[in-house]
Amino acid sequence: MRILIVDDSEFARAGLKVLLAGRTDCEICGEANDGRQALSKAIDLNPDLIILDYSMPGMDGLHVAQEIYKALPETLILICTLFPSRELEREAMKYGVRHVISKAEMSKALVAVIEGIRHNPQTVS
Repeated sequence: MRILIVDDSEFARAGLKVLLAGRTDCEICGEANDGRQALSKAIDLNPDLIILDYSMPGMDGLHVAQEIYKALPETLILICTLFPSRELEREAMKYGVRHVISKAEMSKALVAVIEGIRHNPQTVS
C-alpha cells in the first residue's frame, strides 16, 4: 500500500513514518506539509492511501479531501485530528474520507484501519 502523509507538523510526519516503518505492506511514497502541496503530490504520486491532517494553514484537510476525491475518487483518505466528532465524520464521508482518526489514538487506530483496508478494502468505514 503506497501512502502519502500530509501534516503541517514535521514532528507528526516523522512519527507517522516511524509508526509505519516496520510494516512490509506499506510504503511511504511521499509527504506534504500543506493542502496545496498535498493535492499536487496526490495527483503526481497516485497513492493508495492518504493520511491527511485536518487542521492545516490555508486549506484544511476537509477541503483537501474534497479536491482529492474529485481528482482521484479511488484513493483512500484518512483524516487525523485532535478533535474528532460525529459531525466531522459525517461531513468527511461526503468527500471520500474512509475514517477520521483521533491523533491521541493514532498508533492504535491507524494500524487497525490499515489492517481493515488490507483485509477487506470495500467495507472499511
